[in-house]
Amino acid sequence: MSLDIQHLFMKDSQTKKEGFLGQKMITLPPNIINEVKQNGLINGFYASAIGYYPRANNHDRRRKFGCEEFIILYCIEGEGDIEIETEDFKLEQDTFIIIPPNVQHHYYSSITKPWTIYWAHFKGEKAETLYNRYYTDGPYLTKVYRGREKFQQKFRRIIAIMEMDFQSATLDFSNIMLFDLVSMMMLGERFTPSRGQEDTITKSIDFMSQNISTNLKVAELAEEQNLSVSRYSKLFKEKTGYSAIQYFLKLKIEKACQELYFTDISVKEVSLKFGFDDPYYFSRVFKKIMGMPPSKYRYLYKKKSLSN
Repeated sequence: MSLDIQHLFMKDSQTKKEGFLGQKMITLPPNIINEVKQNGLINGFYASAIGYYPRANNHDRRRKFGCEEFIILYCIEGEGDIEIETEDFKLEQDTFIIIPPNVQHHYYSSITKPWTIYWAHFKGEKAETLYNRYYTDGPYLTKVYRGREKFQQKFRRIIAIMEMDFQSATLDFSNIMLFDLVSMMMLGERFTPSRGQEDTITKSIDFMSQNISTNLKVAELAEEQNLSVSRYSKLFKEKTGYSAIQYFLKLKIEKACQELYFTDISVKEVSLKFGFDDPYYFSRVFKKIMGMPPSKYRYLYKKKSLSN
């Protein structure tokens, strides 16, 4: 039995929670958290604790009923294991994971290759919205392909600022930075792809924009990127959250909105301009995406523009 497997059978009383040479840890006291909750600038997303644990040998946390906050663990060296309910993950160098609130979990550093991690506990309505919008498939590991140095530098900066004091300006600045950091870590790969196959989706979206007046099929889009339909569809959904055709229709309607707002051409002409031969079908698609028919959209927003 390996050392790391043996670790699974360690009793809770044997776990080590804090106390690593060179560690940094800031925990907001209850009175400061109450002040933050009243602060309209940051109460949508704020940290209750944040830290840095270098070579955290025997670091082990088990929470039977989870934690009230979201937890982000970002490994920059070494490795460890994470159990979230019935799923197991290996947290390795340049990977991070976000554990949602009130979910049973257990994480621990490798004995042979102890991890070095940045971590934070955060909560708020914006935190929930961000997580639910981009992390809804369940807890999973995310590999950091770009921005390693930038992310680590931001973590260091936030920790250094929060070590100063708990004045309003300090908390405002550090929590705004943390929201920016977590958002970039979650979304950055969508807009700065570094793997060849994923980059084809960015190219495909450009191809859609250049052919916005046509009616492209999935097979044509996949062929243009030299991918099978199944592989292309999978990559497109992973990157954008939409099917290729849903995304293409969304692009068309977004462009149509601009035409309705900035020009006086008829709805029928707008529909033809973006490849809709049937203006009734165009109106149905427009209403499904925008929540109102194109004629109403033009009336409402043109009227607002004129009144302003």
